[in-house]
Amino acid sequence: MLVIRAHENERPAHEAELLAVDQVHGGAIQHEKYFKVIVRMEIAHLIDIVDRRAEPDGARLHVERCDQLWRIGHTLPRVFFLFYHEARQRRKARKMEPIQIAMVGLGTISERLRDAVCACESMQLNAICHRNADRLALVSAQWGIDKTFTDYTELLREPEIHAVILATPNHLHAPMTIEALNAGKHVFCEKPPAISAEEALKVQACAKRTGRLVMYGFMFRFSEKHNLIKRLCSEGMFGDIYYAKAGIIRRYGDPGGWFSDKSRSGGGSLIDLGSHIIDLSVRLMGDPEPVSVFSRSFRNTENLNNNIRATEHYQALSEGTVNDVEEHDVVMVNFANGACLVAETSTKSHIKEEQMYLELLGSRGGVVIDPEIEVHTVQHDLLVDIKPQINCSMFDYQGAIDAEMRHFADCLQNGATCISSADEGVMLMKIISAAYRSQAEMRLVHINEFS
Repeated sequence: MLVIRAHENERPAHEAELLAVDQVHGGAIQHEKYFKVIVRMEIAHLIDIVDRRAEPDGARLHVERCDQLWRIGHTLPRVFFLFYHEARQRRKARKMEPIQIAMVGLGTISERLRDAVCACESMQLNAICHRNADRLALVSAQWGIDKTFTDYTELLREPEIHAVILATPNHLHAPMTIEALNAGKHVFCEKPPAISAEEALKVQACAKRTGRLVMYGFMFRFSEKHNLIKRLCSEGMFGDIYYAKAGIIRRYGDPGGWFSDKSRSGGGSLIDLGSHIIDLSVRLMGDPEPVSVFSRSFRNTENLNNNIRATEHYQALSEGTVNDVEEHDVVMVNFANGACLVAETSTKSHIKEEQMYLELLGSRGGVVIDPEIEVHTVQHDLLVDIKPQINCSMFDYQGAIDAEMRHFADCLQNGATCISSADEGVMLMKIISAAYRSQAEMRLVHINEFS
């Protein structure tokens, strides 16, 4: 947001001189008094500074949502209306220029992310990066991408790259995000945001300092099915949500590779599957403030190993022999408003088939969301069960990834407010870090232990 501070001087009352450009604080424009302003800088050059987020005279300029000027425009001088109009016109013209994207990491998820980028007319996949030269050459040929890098730092020096997509092992998420932000790039990072709350907080601070966007791959936030429930919750259909239970339970779903190596993954089923189910549940509950966490983990299966035959298996592309992560987690999250979430995740369980479930209970009704939507409530003093007729009854995996990539482009080109930003990443990682500490110390852990 552009913030201009003007001071009264000896000029006539309808004029004043532009003295400073400051950063916005707390979402409000900082001002001392409104005046009509004589801008001593050419308006086109000022817009160039805004669009490119330049740093005139060493002072960092943050411009995130020009439309904020319109909301308070009745108190601002005409020159800002002119500035606003020209900036909007230039942004519309720039929509024709696709955002240049670099893909970093070429594991399994990268193909879905590539498809999402290609499906977004506002984006163009410009380069790919992977430390394994053989894998890089293979994917380069398959995808038809000529610009390749094995050195991430070298990639970040490329001026035409606007943003990077990080599809790397978890332990690289935070350091690679920070390096990209400091290089002036925007970042889309796959979940989890980091391997600890401390790392997520560092990313958040760096994003604020550099004025670049960090968006995390919380794909369920972009699911048509789950956004329908979000809307119904917001409209009060279920009243006040006081309890949620959710889980992703796999019978045989340990990917192996780096996923099973705690030094690279940060943990097992909780940080992998829990990143999705906890983030989604908290969002549907209305984003209440988490205050404490209690958790237990298990690593008890003896015969669910890589020797299982004649069945499909989640398999990482990376190699690795270390397997020191937990298989099963149960997490209880308490919120400041009195609500509670119980989440369960597992990569190995002796169950009949894989399960994903999510249920919300509210003061006026409850809803089962997964596997299928069913509402339980009271009408005319009768207990009723409702199964809505909708086109999005099942979760669309690729559709959600496509939608989150369009949102990323919308944030970069049009200044849309990101709904899976560094702030949401910090909240999630505080819950996950508290859960792991609770497991290790066998106690209730308060969220304020992570600051």
